[in-house]
Amino acid sequence: MVKQGWKERGRTPISPNQSLISTPLAANEIAMTPHHEMTNIRDRSLTFPIFDVHSPFFLHSADHPGLSIVTHVLDGTNYNNWSIAMQMSLDAKNKLSFVDGSLPRPDIADNLFKIWSRCNNMVKAWLLNVVNKEIYGSIMYYEDAVEMWNDLYFRFRVSNLPRKYQLEQSIMTLKQENLDLSTYYTKKKMLWVQLANTRTTTVKRCNCDHVKELVEEVETSRIIQFLMGLNKSFFNIRGQILNMKPRP
Repeated sequence: MVKQGWKERGRTPISPNQSLISTPLAANEIAMTPHHEMTNIRDRSLTFPIFDVHSPFFLHSADHPGLSIVTHVLDGTNYNNWSIAMQMSLDAKNKLSFVDGSLPRPDIADNLFKIWSRCNNMVKAWLLNVVNKEIYGSIMYYEDAVEMWNDLYFRFRVSNLPRKYQLEQSIMTLKQENLDLSTYYTKKKMLWVQLANTRTTTVKRCNCDHVKELVEEVETSRIIQFLMGLNKSFFNIRGQILNMKPRP
């Protein structure tokens, strides 16, 4: 009886209105938690998505408005590379839906509005942290992160004719000279990728023969462009490659 009374006095009372979520549970406490209470915790994570790590509303303790989630800073000339890096980082943080339009702003009367607003402002801050000062002032007054994202897309996505001309010219004039073979190929490939990203239409994947012919034609053009820039020391090898069937 003495031991039982001591246990009861040592037990911390829990008020009826106390939330199980508000008090973090240690690992040993979770192991000893009855099944019906664990079910209650899971139900609360569905009611309050900020506690669900798989929810776009979840914010990690390391997430803060001053965070730079990519190393590239958008200056207006590097949008394509910056955009790819940003999409990867936002997707890794499960926040891509705030900029791609798949998670629209809820009604202000919705219970999720304040949660959405907090995450939306966090993503806006991340965008502002990775653009230069000139761009910063032009997008900071948007209310939604998706508006910021779309503004940058339509302004800086490289898809205009002058830029294509510049890239085509750079590809044709790039020579190996004092570069080693690997560095020369890497520079050439970067230009090919940038040129490919200037296309304005997206073609659906297809295995038809016509598309295969187009792909082969593009690859053949790249081989020719690469061989044209090689040094004279590769003259004999260049001839052998051009005469190879099938082509490498």
